[in-house]
Amino acid sequence: MIGNFASRVANRVHLAMGGHKAYLSAVEDTSGSSWIYRRGQTLRRRHRPMRTPQPRQVHWWSKEPIERRPDSNHISRSYVTHGTNRMSNYPHQPASTKSWFPSHFWARPKIADRQIGEFTDRGLFRVVGAALSECERMEESFAFFYSILCGGNQGDDAHRSTLRTFGAIENTLGRVNAVRAIAGICFPPYWHIPEVKIPLIVLLDDVKWGAHRRNDIAHGKVVRIRQYVKGGVDVNLDSGCLLVAPSYMTGRTDPFPSEDEDDIFGITKSHYRFNTMDILSYAKKFLALNNCLVNYTYTTVKVKETNIPRLIAEMQSADPEGFVRKMRR
Repeated sequence: MIGNFASRVANRVHLAMGGHKAYLSAVEDTSGSSWIYRRGQTLRRRHRPMRTPQPRQVHWWSKEPIERRPDSNHISRSYVTHGTNRMSNYPHQPASTKSWFPSHFWARPKIADRQIGEFTDRGLFRVVGAALSECERMEESFAFFYSILCGGNQGDDAHRSTLRTFGAIENTLGRVNAVRAIAGICFPPYWHIPEVKIPLIVLLDDVKWGAHRRNDIAHGKVVRIRQYVKGGVDVNLDSGCLLVAPSYMTGRTDPFPSEDEDDIFGITKSHYRFNTMDILSYAKKFLALNNCLVNYTYTTVKVKETNIPRLIAEMQSADPEGFVRKMRR
């Protein structure tokens, strides 16, 4: 695998690996000294049970880091994580009535983890457009969902009218309140059932959180911070580029810069700092939310034979007696 990867890499790479010895030999045999690599340092305590009944012995051992000195001219400041932003990690329907997504799904990355920015600003500009496009696709699905709740069918006049009415509401909070108001009319007399009401309420909360992150991206600015003097000494440090909030946005900035001298981006006073991978992760989260809206919209379409939403019909067929008990509550 490393040999196949090395044959397709044109430039030097900065590779971090685990403590397995086979990783080190594979990189050495494949790249020689052309790659920058580091093997993680671990310190463990291992217990070895003895066959004879003697006091348990504790053996301490450690692995020292093996590394080459990086060349700052060939290091990218973009950091890539695997397995955290794949679509398979996000549910398309709630496993319970409490949440559609994992906890802290819409949380911003910690400020302390964003002390160094991107090498150039071009990547940030590209991913901002990608994230905003995904968010607008999600908004279209949200509008379509509103139209279905209002009884419109795709292509008819009622569908077009409800879409135009929904678009006249200029903020996300107003649109969410409109959907919540019409849901009580779409689902009578089933709106009091927790399996019907709570998933929609939670999904609407996710729409609001997605709008907050969209506003962070859409109203942010790309800044590059250079420090020429530190403690009276010429340093000429380039901390790279990050997307931060503009200083006039009261809700997203502090009134005064950070007092931490080592935090160069503290002068921006921003509550968030996004690099390329942060914005790309939000683009994938907008896509995940879009899929949830599409799938939930399908469950609200009324069955022709009974003229009730598909969600209610499936609940009745799955557990008729349980559904009757829920209706009596």
